Amino acid sequence: MSDGVELLDRVNAHIKAMFDDRPVIVCGGPLAGLVRVVPQLRDLTSPRPLLLASGIGTGPLPGKDDAVVHVMPSETGDMMTSIRSMLARLADLPAEALAAIEAYDPQRRAVVLPGAFFTGTEIAGRPVIEGRRPEWEALEDKTTVDALWDSLGIARSPSQVVPPRTADLDRAARVLDTGAGTVWSGDATEGFNGGAEYVRWVRSPDRAEEAAAFFAAHCREVRVVPFCEGLPCSIHGFAFPDGVAALRPVEMVVLRRFDDRFVYGGISTHWDPPDLDREAMRDVARRTAMHLRDTVGYRGGFSVDGVLTSDGFLPTELNTRFSGGLGAISRGLPDFPLVFVQAALVSGHDPGIGAAEFERVLVDAADEHRYGTGASMVAAVAPTETETHPVVLDGDTVRFSAGAEAGGCAVVNNSGGGDSGAG
Repeated sequence: MSDGVELLDRVNAHIKAMFDDRPVIVCGGPLAGLVRVVPQLRDLTSPRPLLLASGIGTGPLPGKDDAVVHVMPSETGDMMTSIRSMLARLADLPAEALAAIEAYDPQRRAVVLPGAFFTGTEIAGRPVIEGRRPEWEALEDKTTVDALWDSLGIARSPSQVVPPRTADLDRAARVLDTGAGTVWSGDATEGFNGGAEYVRWVRSPDRAEEAAAFFAAHCREVRVVPFCEGLPCSIHGFAFPDGVAALRPVEMVVLRRFDDRFVYGGISTHWDPPDLDREAMRDVARRTAMHLRDTVGYRGGFSVDGVLTSDGFLPTELNTRFSGGLGAISRGLPDFPLVFVQAALVSGHDPGIGAAEFERVLVDAADEHRYGTGASMVAAVAPTETETHPVVLDGDTVRFSAGAEAGGCAVVNNSGGGDSGAG
């Protein structure tokens, strides 16, 4: 539609003005992940970007005409280990990385896109135009966020925050358990955490002992809540200077492991909650966005994760960053530079679109064009290249398809934690 073309041209013009034809350094992930922003960047600024990558990743890589590339070694491990290793490296760059930056940008004109997790204001003396403030990151602490819901009058599960001692945890669990066990979440002593890596579902004395030992080694406090049966989901909002935007609900694929841990397995916009629940969730996003904007000067996107239960949506955590669900929502507008709109808002630039128009365009597109993906990290295989296998759903199992059976695809590649991690 012509109005869609006009919107895209307008937003791109503002983003182009933000870059001001300066060199751009992109970092914060493996090379196969960073390459995804290159086509849009090449339309928005003349110099080839420098991709300062943590590992290679599996998938398409940039050509020499598309980007300058420097790959730093990456630490293998779970998701949080990989993220923290990457952030530590960006805060104290190896000599080879510093040399690559100076060779790429000898006039020191470059700006840096460091990814969603970085909280500094510069890298190698170049200003950052993405990332987030430390006070925004602090809001992700799962042991303090219930005070936010209470201040906004948002319903939540009952909870207790206690030290990671077995007696204190058991006492809280006995009070809060409604018959399905309790969920324990660690604080941000070691920094923000995600992917359910600091979360345990406790249903037996053996699991309680294991969980208490884990939290004692990593946290100062633990939040205990009753296990809530329902559908894990999230709602996203955006804070703009002229208002706030509430997007549509996103289903989170959260699996239950044999050892009572949770596995974050993907996201989907194919799911539609009942209309009343949808609007209640969007109201949570609006109220949260207004509070963040007015109290800590928040700008850009965030997610409120929770569970849709028979009693409605109950929030469990706040992610003050560009989270994965926003990528799913933006699939309805593949040419829209959502990552760069986020960068503009965070850095105080005009993205060329206001809150009301942004909400309308993204919600309509996400409702019309659905997207879903599922994934899980396993140690049983370690491919060096991406493998794609046609599969079909057969009852409660997934099997390889035979011949021309209609179904989907299972893709196997290395994780983003190692040198051949996925982008």
